[in-house]
Amino acid sequence: MNKEYKGIIVEESLEDNRIINNLEVEKIEISGTENPSDSWHLYTVQVSKEEIDNLAKNIKPKWYMHFWKGQQVIAIFRDKQFEFDFDDR
Repeated sequence: MNKEYKGIIVEESLEDNRIINNLEVEKIEISGTENPSDSWHLYTVQVSKEEIDNLAKNIKPKWYMHFWKGQQVIAIFRDKQFEFDFDDR
């Protein structure tokens, strides 16, 4: 599988966070807040177009993610995707 897209996934945006176990994770960060329950778990990942399609089915309503390959960007919402060139106004 060609994992040509890079992105950051907020674990709290997922209906089922176990989907992360099947992804190629490059880095994990936890946002710094004084209240641990307000922290976000951020995963920098390398993913394929197919994995992006699966993530779009698992994202909670009102959240989004975006992935990029050079200037090409894919923004996903629950069951919706938009592809565009970063420089395209």
